[in-house]
Amino acid sequence: MIYLDYNATTPVAPEVLKAMLPYLSQHYGNPSSVHALGEKTKSAIAAARRAVAQSLDAEGAKIIFTATGSEGNNLALKGIAHALRYKGKHIIISAVEHPAISLPAAYLEKEGYDISVIPVDGQGRINPADVTAALRDDTILISVMLANNETGTVQPVKGIATIAHQNGILMHTDAAQAIGKMRVSFQELGVDLMTIVGHKIYAPKGIGALIVKEGVNLESLIHGASHEYGLRAGTENVPYIVALGKACELAADTALAKAGGITALTEKLHNAIKDAYPDAVYNGHVTEKLCNTLNISFPGLDMGRLIEGLQSKIACSTGAACHSGDATPSSVLLQMGKSTEVASTAIRFSLGLYTSEKEIEEAIDHIKTCLGALQNNKNMEEKASTKEHWENIYTTKSLESVSWYQPVPETSLEMITKYAASKDAAIIDMGGGDSFLSDHLLNLGYTDITVLDISEAAIARAKERLGEKADKVKWIVSDAANFLPERKYDIWHDRAAFHFLTAGGDISNYTRSALSGIAPDGMLILGTFSENGPKKCSGIDIRQYSEKSMKAMFQDGFEPIECFASDHRTPFDTVQNFTFCVFRKH
Repeated sequence: MIYLDYNATTPVAPEVLKAMLPYLSQHYGNPSSVHALGEKTKSAIAAARRAVAQSLDAEGAKIIFTATGSEGNNLALKGIAHALRYKGKHIIISAVEHPAISLPAAYLEKEGYDISVIPVDGQGRINPADVTAALRDDTILISVMLANNETGTVQPVKGIATIAHQNGILMHTDAAQAIGKMRVSFQELGVDLMTIVGHKIYAPKGIGALIVKEGVNLESLIHGASHEYGLRAGTENVPYIVALGKACELAADTALAKAGGITALTEKLHNAIKDAYPDAVYNGHVTEKLCNTLNISFPGLDMGRLIEGLQSKIACSTGAACHSGDATPSSVLLQMGKSTEVASTAIRFSLGLYTSEKEIEEAIDHIKTCLGALQNNKNMEEKASTKEHWENIYTTKSLESVSWYQPVPETSLEMITKYAASKDAAIIDMGGGDSFLSDHLLNLGYTDITVLDISEAAIARAKERLGEKADKVKWIVSDAANFLPERKYDIWHDRAAFHFLTAGGDISNYTRSALSGIAPDGMLILGTFSENGPKKCSGIDIRQYSEKSMKAMFQDGFEPIECFASDHRTPFDTVQNFTFCVFRKH
């Protein structure tokens, strides 16, 4: 299994495990005890406190150890709210906060506090001016996460903290996702409170901390003895506290040193996905972002199948794995203005210290395989739907009532008679099921005619019209993009099928078929809707072509002979503009 879910949780680093193990087996004294075993664990806690402070540039601040990041956030919001209720009851948060912030805020709202929620832009970032506009005389706290857990977007916390302090307001940031992925300085950010959590930085689950600036007072949530400055009662979890101290040191040194390499691997993964599925949508800020996080949506694909396929080999997340196990639309992406489809089809890949280039290459191969299979399934479903559509057209409408009706297809006849060397030249008409072209070719004496069409009804109608002459034509029921020629043709004519090739891979399949199915020096005669032509035909999306784009499409293996514009007047007295191009097979 390739692990690309580091934002959900990290493995415990060997250095961290080594540091904590003695406090599980040898040094087990209660830190409040006055004997040697107690003094040993008490000094270990003090050392861990110093390590956290030094690693995050928080010397002089209180390091309050907690069990989780959620506890730290609750202590920050509720502790400040209760301590400053005499001053005001207005708190500001962002629209993309982790539930560990948004839900405590909602709880406080039930207690009579007012919560203002600041929106984000399309890249998930707050505009500090919106924070300024939300300030009130009774605002007591602003809480904005440093980096988003789903998208990796980094918020302008330093600027928001400046705004807060200019107005006598406290500032808290949830830095759980940022530590170890970017440089984090408590002092430089200028915040008053900052939450961190161990299992995001290679420590075990079950340990975190709230860093509180000296002089900031808050009320305790857990009452009891005077542990953790009297703000968090309960005997300290010494092994895990030691682990957090070591993990913070690791984050400040090793993790940041490897950030550049992780960035390169993340970009490599992103580029490969975009190449494999161009419709993929990147979610997040293009520059202000974490080095390891790639949140990308796959609109148009069956997400159940994609997730099932990916997770057979890759550990990744839909939405935010630490608080959601379903595939409902991401509230973060919806707040960014993403459509419900984009928000429902997002996958988060997050890399870490132990992600290797080999793993990313293997992940890319697997992702491409999964995307390819899904796209093929999607194309097959679309083609089945397209076939059903055309069968309905040909069974419910007369030929005279459709826009492509031509009793005498003059341009096509002119081109075929011009380039066919003899009456026994092998000719195939792509998409010509109910066209009158075969009637005229038979009348002119051509003896080797093949007609291909996706619709059985169209071919049946042509056979009925031709009567006994129909036996002189070879009929093939097939989608043009999936046609596998079993022989060579001297003339490959297509005025009906090529512009309907819009699904992924259709055009490349078609060009391969033409290359294999046209004889050396044989002719490819294509008539397609021009750039001035319609964008839909019979309710189906079509492609439009210019002379330049047609030549570019068939530059390999073919030599352009001539190109020209041709108008077709429909039975409804409207004009459709076509581009005709003739190529010779090398």
